[in-house]
Amino acid sequence: MIAYVSSLLTNSREYKLLIYVSLGLLILSMLFITILLFYIRKIKKMKQELEANHDELTELYEELAKNDVEIRSQYDELSSTQNYLDSAEERYRLVLDSTNDAIWDIDIKNYTIFHSEKWYELLGYDEKDFDGYLSSWRKYAHPEDLPKIIKALKDNISGKTSFLICEYRVKTASGDYKWIRTRGKTLYNSQGEPYRIIGSHMDITELKDYEDELQYIAYHDPLTGLYNRLYLYETVGTRLSFMKPNNNDILDAMVFIDIDNFKFINDTLGHSFGDKYLLEVAMRLLTFTEDNYELFRLSGDEFVFYLKNIRNKEEVESFVNRLMASFSEPFSVDGNSISVSISIGISLYPLDGKDVDSLLRFADMAMYKVKQRGKKSYCFFNTLIKDEIQARVNIEMHLKKALENNEFILHYQPQVDVETKQIIGFEALVRWLSPELGLVPPLKFIHVAEETGFIVPLGEWILRTSCEFCNTINKERNTNYKISVNISVMQILQDNFNDMVEQALKDTGLPANLLELEITESIIMESPEVVVGKLKALREKGISVALDDFGTGYSSLAYLKSIPITTLKIDKLFIDDISSDGSNTTLTDSIINLGHKIGLAIVAEGVETQDQLKYLENNKCDMIQGYLFSKPLPPEDIGKLLN
Repeated sequence: MIAYVSSLLTNSREYKLLIYVSLGLLILSMLFITILLFYIRKIKKMKQELEANHDELTELYEELAKNDVEIRSQYDELSSTQNYLDSAEERYRLVLDSTNDAIWDIDIKNYTIFHSEKWYELLGYDEKDFDGYLSSWRKYAHPEDLPKIIKALKDNISGKTSFLICEYRVKTASGDYKWIRTRGKTLYNSQGEPYRIIGSHMDITELKDYEDELQYIAYHDPLTGLYNRLYLYETVGTRLSFMKPNNNDILDAMVFIDIDNFKFINDTLGHSFGDKYLLEVAMRLLTFTEDNYELFRLSGDEFVFYLKNIRNKEEVESFVNRLMASFSEPFSVDGNSISVSISIGISLYPLDGKDVDSLLRFADMAMYKVKQRGKKSYCFFNTLIKDEIQARVNIEMHLKKALENNEFILHYQPQVDVETKQIIGFEALVRWLSPELGLVPPLKFIHVAEETGFIVPLGEWILRTSCEFCNTINKERNTNYKISVNISVMQILQDNFNDMVEQALKDTGLPANLLELEITESIIMESPEVVVGKLKALREKGISVALDDFGTGYSSLAYLKSIPITTLKIDKLFIDDISSDGSNTTLTDSIINLGHKIGLAIVAEGVETQDQLKYLENNKCDMIQGYLFSKPLPPEDIGKLLN
């Protein structure tokens, strides 16, 4: 029992100890738990704070990341811009180094100027020659050009012009001048005030030289160096545009000069010789130039003097007479002495015309009138000439369709054997019966046809129609009448003329020996070698050739042997006074006798009286034609004459 109690007590003490220990452990546990909870709460709070801070940091990071992207983008952009600027700077440097243009920059406020290195290279100066102020640039400009430079600057600064563009001369270090084209533009600040002008200088000296050369070519005749037609129209046209036509105190004159028979010089002596001759003519005409007398070459052998501010018509006449007198002295070209006359037409401002075209045209008309009268003279334009020219224009206008409208007719004048008084042939003479103009005589339209070239188709029609007429009569009457057809110089100078004649004979059936072609002295003189060559070829075919109007032209009997003619026709001028004028009688005798000596048949034209016929009979003239026997007749009346 005691052992049990003792054991129980022992166990009780142990139990108490256990309890104390347990309580201590419990307290410690609770303390630990309390401390643990405290720290757990603190840790939780810290976690919450950390989580809040994490969110804030996350937001901050995201913002920083966004900023980083933007910064990187800006950096890339800045890098690109820097690269561009570096590239632009490089390009600018390359441009400055490689271009021929000099760059300039004016500070308007300080009136200073910057020039690139090219400026100094261009003019041969050093930088020290320029003090950097605008005045240093201005002092090298040509004095005559400085006003327009200043004006161009002021106009651009003030806004009158969008760009500054000016061409002027600048003195170089060597003392000569170069042409510079300056371009620039004014820069304005936010207040609209100009503060800089930036631009470039370009050396255009070569361009200016080229322009001067082109202008010279444009305004000068290449052969003589005289001013040409274009310069006449521009200078005189400008002058007249500022003049008052009603001012009777102002009188100008257009003097139109044409060299007589210049084509003959070209054809006989060659175009090279003709050019040399024109140079001599130009030099002689130049001696008459004065301040108010200006000389122009229009073309070929045509020259014009324009006289300004002349006192009266007599002054013009005096000038023209001196001109014509100067041509009495022969010209020496390549050792050849050449004497040539001139024909002059004159128009007056404002009496005849008030513009260049009218004055030139009227002076040309007056000159043409001189040509018609026999050349080697002068003529003032007047309304009668204008009327004549207008009539000519009217004829030309209607002439163009006259052939296709069958308005031309042929009359035939018999040629009579002096000894037998029998008809041996006919001369074909053209007439123009116009519905608008009536019956137009040859003297009024033939020269127009020649000048316009219409004579070529008309002449072929005349030849064919005449050959057909003659062949028809010969077949009907079993005769051998000859037909004589007049030939123009323009016709015979055609390349196909001989072929055309032969084809006409072939088509109409007329034998070649029954055709006679009539030419004038002037045709031979127009182009002797060509004409003579063609006539010889026609003669070989059996075609006869008559020299018409002998004695009215050059009248050189010596050349008759050199041209292939068979017949000599004495002009009516020598026949008219044959019975009363001893000089005509003597000359006619000489023509007949010389013609016979060289084997030519002689035909007297315009025989109208028995006295003329008797004289021609006594002097052994071969044939006659004229009103004494018959006037030109239409085809239907020829048959009556032959019956």
